[in-house]
Amino acid sequence: MNKLLLIAALWLLSSCGDTEKKNATAEKALSDATLYYNGDIITMEGDSAAYAEALVEKDGKIAFVGSKEEAMKAAGKDHSMVDLKGKTLVPGFIDGHAHFAGFGAQAVGANLLANPDGKCNNIPDIIETLKDWYAKNDTTKSQGWIFGMGFDDAVLLEKRFPTKEDLD
Repeated sequence: MNKLLLIAALWLLSSCGDTEKKNATAEKALSDATLYYNGDIITMEGDSAAYAEALVEKDGKIAFVGSKEEAMKAAGKDHSMVDLKGKTLVPGFIDGHAHFAGFGAQAVGANLLANPDGKCNNIPDIIETLKDWYAKNDTTKSQGWIFGMGFDDAVLLEKRFPTKEDLD
């Protein structure tokens, strides 16, 4: 009988612990919001910059954008607050793979990408694109070089690199 009473008491205590854990998890879920304020919060909606007074983030997503008063309501109780101290907050961009340092050169050089981002699917396309670039740009700004960005030999129909003879 004592053994059965002890098992029942342990079960009751352990189930109370589970309830406490569930309540703590629920309370934490209510307080997982973060309110950002006191900065230039730019939404990037529309054709011109749109500014908001505050932003609320919950579970890694933007839950509210607008006035600080409304944001306080949207954030719920026990939220954390981040004073931007005049700094700027803009939506982020996540790119799985990019060569950011090459963006500037790609903007001014010949576009040697294959379809769908360019038209260089074979070596004659590359030669034509480089000739067109030279006709439009000359080489004054490029220190005498004709150059392009985005070349990928793996997508060329010829499955080879352009030779000196091709490029000359």
